[in-house]
Amino acid sequence: MFSKDDERLYHSLVARAWTDKAFHKRFVEHPGDVLKENGVQLPDHVDVSVNEGESRGKLIIGLPHRPAHLSDDDIKKGGPEAQADPCIF
Repeated sequence: MFSKDDERLYHSLVARAWTDKAFHKRFVEHPGDVLKENGVQLPDHVDVSVNEGESRGKLIIGLPHRPAHLSDDDIKKGGPEAQADPCIF
């Protein structure tokens, strides 16, 4: 699901948060900025939060509301207009 580069970045950010109190504070308070500064491209509409504590084994998936203008047939046909942006956290 995640690339090796994603995993390496995640582990490096966690390690830095564990050892650098100022970075920890900033990462918790402004995680989207920290991710962008470390090369993670995020759409402007994505709101990032940090859940401190044990999160092993959790994957949070955002299920967007269905666009009112799409019929069942439109959705079944697929195509870019019938696809939602990925919402995996």
